[in-house]
Amino acid sequence: MVDGRLARMTQKTTLYLPDDLAVRLRQLAQQEDRPQAEMIREALTLYVAGLQPAWPQSIGTGSDDLQAADTEAWLREEWSRR
Repeated sequence: MVDGRLARMTQKTTLYLPDDLAVRLRQLAQQEDRPQAEMIREALTLYVAGLQPAWPQSIGTGSDDLQAADTEAWLREEWSRR
C-alpha cells in the first residue's frame, strides 16, 4: 500500500535482524496478510509511545548529593541573607 502520500511521509531505513526474528516476522506477515514494513512501523510506534522521558535528578540549584538536613541548612542560610 505504498502510494505517493506514504512515500513523501516516510524515510527508508535498513534493519539487521537475527535470523530467528526475521523468520518469525515473515511468518506473521504471511499469516496476517500484511507487509513486514507495516508491522515493523506498528511495533516501533508502540515501543516509542511506551518510553518514559528522562526526569532530571534534581530540580533547582542544589547538587544531587545533598541530604535533607543539608538542604534545610542551606535554605536557612539563604533565607537569612534576605
